[in-house]
Amino acid sequence: MNQRICILFLTILLLPSGDILAQEKSLSFRFGPGHIARQDQIFSPFNHTDWSLVNTGIRYESRNRFHQWIDLGVGSYNPILVPSYSFGDDEQTYPHSFLLVNLTYALGKLISSANSAGRWTAGGFVENDIQPSSYNYGHVGSFGYFASIGLGAWARYEYNLNKQNSLSLTAQLPLAALVARSPYLVNDDEFIENTSSHNGLKTFLAFLGDGEIQTLNRMQQMELHVTFTHAFNNKWKLGCWYELHVLHVREPLPLIQFRNVLNVTATLTF
Repeated sequence: MNQRICILFLTILLLPSGDILAQEKSLSFRFGPGHIARQDQIFSPFNHTDWSLVNTGIRYESRNRFHQWIDLGVGSYNPILVPSYSFGDDEQTYPHSFLLVNLTYALGKLISSANSAGRWTAGGFVENDIQPSSYNYGHVGSFGYFASIGLGAWARYEYNLNKQNSLSLTAQLPLAALVARSPYLVNDDEFIENTSSHNGLKTFLAFLGDGEIQTLNRMQQMELHVTFTHAFNNKWKLGCWYELHVLHVREPLPLIQFRNVLNVTATLTF
């Protein structure tokens, strides 16, 4: 499977392209609301949902013979099934906490004419997902984690509506990844051993060391990005970004997550 993925990436990069774009570099920032629906049956059979304004990201892109981009995205959510209430001796229930951090590097190539109103680009990417979580149940709380380092394929279609406005659609499909998740028993002996160092980096590496390579038969992910931009001048663009992220992992118990994000974007071109 890994050999097939490498062959796919090399095939895309060796495809002949039409015209070569003039070199362009850009740095974009985004921020805005998002919604999550998550069910991790290791911790709970319930579907946890939440709206949050803490969804932000930064992306650097470079276009010439090859199209490269690196993107850092962060989202934070605090779902709770029922309104917080007091119990016992003035104790309080608290919402759960989900932190989503994504770092992606992508390399692609223009596979259609650069002079047409619509352009296709395709390539491969390396994606790093880290999702620590905290499930709070009154007196009891449990730490959870999901982490993956994966390879995948991506494609983008860009269309110039006119000289100032453009629309793009990007799809990302991870094909194989090293995946680490909380154990079935949550705090088993191996989990306790992994956290015994009381060092954040060592603990993370220990968690990741327990991971396994998973392909599409055990983990399914998909990301879809729709972006609209309006150019005010040769340097600055403003726009909006919509993101749909779907995650399904089968083992040790199912994890299903849907995330929708709508961001305002500002892009500096240089």
